[in-house]
Amino acid sequence: MTGDRSLERLPFELAYLALLTRYGLKPLSRWEAALSPAQLDALDELGLETAAIERRTLLGRRLPRVLLAARRGRIDAYLRRFAGRRIEHSPRVTRLEGWFFGYPSCCVERFVARPYVENGFPEADRRILFHWACPGCPSTASLLDDYRRIHRETGQLVGQAASPAVSRRGLRAAAPWAAGIAAAAIVAPALASFPDPHAALPAPDDLDGDGLSWYEETILGRGTDIYDGDGSMFADGVDEAHRLHALVTALPTTPRPDGPYLVDYAMDGVEQCAVCGEWVGMGFWRIVDPRRELECDVHKIALHYLEHGAIGYEGSMHEGRVDVRALRRILFADDPAHEVEAIILDTDEDGLEDVEEPVLGTDRLRDDSDDDGVGDGAQWAGDLVELIAALPRAPRDNGPYILEHFARGHETCERCGESVNMGFVEIVNPLEEITVELPFIALHYLSHGRYVYAGSEHEFGRVPPTVLRAALEGNGTSHRVAVAGDRDGDLLLDGEETALGLNPDVADSDYDGTPDGPELAALICDAVDALPDGPLADRRYVVHHPTFGAYQCLQCGEAVNMGAMEIVDPIAGRSTNLSYYNLHFLRRGGFSTDRDDLYGRADPVELIDVLGLDVTGWEPAPPAIALAHAPNPFVSSTEITVKLPEAGRLALVVYDAAGRRVRVLFDGRGNRGTNDFTWDGRDDAGRNAASGVYFLRMEATGVAVNRKMLKLK
Repeated sequence: MTGDRSLERLPFELAYLALLTRYGLKPLSRWEAALSPAQLDALDELGLETAAIERRTLLGRRLPRVLLAARRGRIDAYLRRFAGRRIEHSPRVTRLEGWFFGYPSCCVERFVARPYVENGFPEADRRILFHWACPGCPSTASLLDDYRRIHRETGQLVGQAASPAVSRRGLRAAAPWAAGIAAAAIVAPALASFPDPHAALPAPDDLDGDGLSWYEETILGRGTDIYDGDGSMFADGVDEAHRLHALVTALPTTPRPDGPYLVDYAMDGVEQCAVCGEWVGMGFWRIVDPRRELECDVHKIALHYLEHGAIGYEGSMHEGRVDVRALRRILFADDPAHEVEAIILDTDEDGLEDVEEPVLGTDRLRDDSDDDGVGDGAQWAGDLVELIAALPRAPRDNGPYILEHFARGHETCERCGESVNMGFVEIVNPLEEITVELPFIALHYLSHGRYVYAGSEHEFGRVPPTVLRAALEGNGTSHRVAVAGDRDGDLLLDGEETALGLNPDVADSDYDGTPDGPELAALICDAVDALPDGPLADRRYVVHHPTFGAYQCLQCGEAVNMGAMEIVDPIAGRSTNLSYYNLHFLRRGGFSTDRDDLYGRADPVELIDVLGLDVTGWEPAPPAIALAHAPNPFVSSTEITVKLPEAGRLALVVYDAAGRRVRVLFDGRGNRGTNDFTWDGRDDAGRNAASGVYFLRMEATGVAVNRKMLKLK
């Protein structure tokens, strides 16, 4: 026993670390917090050299640390390599720190290859080590007697156990601890360098086994196929849990108008952790962001699990998963550290190009249009990431979906060092006929509020936010730009409809399911496509005036020539110009464009006049009986449309190939015009019908119509 009275001034963990360093079991140690002058004096009395070092987290936060060693040389070498630098977690850095801290090289290499492999050492021994031993490690076994002796000696000198206390308020005061084989990315909670059984709680849809679901990893910008994307020697789920715990517990408990704060909703009673048996208050913490009008409730048992490296939680009263989506919105919606310079026209410097802001409903002259403390670009990036995370990962024909294309290799974020797969995703919207391809590194940057990305493989690129939004939210009408002065919402101005003899209060005059505006746009496009090239003297013609430039459509991303065409009626002596950009929108049902400062609204009255299309006083005849369904073949469901000339009885029944009735979809009074139905592939009893051929039979006003359908697996 040393008899050093100086140890009595130190907490158990620091005293234990100091003795290990003094006796040479650790040539260099790092304490994960600042120390008081009295604590530094105590270490000096033990004959240890000390030095403060500051590191920066992935979010740019500065973290004070203290190095201690028996000899100054090892401290100086570590300072030259790491002082003032952003924390980097990679195999190279892990090996270097393993050498500095004196860990067996066999254990470091095994940890780099595969962390936390069962090693056969008792739990009591694992908890007093500062590295995760490789299975059956003889080097570690030879050190254990000394580690046990020094651990006992520390307890005798300090006279206390190494377990941090729980405050009455339910927040654990995370004791600083020494650096293990690698420090946690944001904070080193008590014993964070050791595996914790709380983190073993399984996550749903966890492809890489890191404790995060696919949805959570996408929201947080983590690789869905990488267990430890930042090389921290911890699973990504553990890193994120520690980060969230640190950010939540750092919030003030006093309300403030300009930032998030905590409100304690205490409840009578306690509940027990299902893993460690600790009793925790039954209440919850409400995280409030008054500027954004956001709130998120975190059960105190959930905060207990976050501290122990788990997003999921299980107590005797509450179980579930922490809402990482809500916490991301409140705690780190924007990450300036991921800013990559790019030459774009962005007057307010919010990350959105000036032309994109009107499409997204933001002000191109204000970086925070809604004054909620988060820039417009970062706010939209977060919204888009949430939509991506919610996409199904299998093809469908009635909405957007995402397909992942993994490559054999990974690339590194140039800003934070996070590793993601070198491949890409396809976001497909069959309704809009849009496909957006994004590398995984782009999703990583998007989750950090940035559209411009820079990786070690994809060195530079930018996510087009308006196109991505159309792919994620579009229902087939993204090019149909709405206009003021259109009472019936058919994309024709009321004055235009009056001039054309249409009713400005009826959106679909011929009851065919297509609004008058898109139907008229298609009629105009057909007439334009039929025009011959001119000049000609005896009939209408078109003259093309293309240029060498192109504008990207802000809805679908297609590059459209900046030129125009001239439509000429030589007999009547009339002509009009139609830009290719306007024609691009006309083909998709719209007369207005998303670049109205460059390309104003195409005038349907003038186009019809020059093209000689006579629709004045158009009074379409009532629709005939019609039956249609799509898609066909189908997998899960098919949409059915019935058109009736007048209201009356309507029956819609599905039969199998043998003529047996499978499902009565409708039997009642149908409406005049369009009637929509869906068959979800199930029979009258709710059972999923087998794949095969089926017949759809419609009976209405004495008329029967049959259609064949094919259901696939």
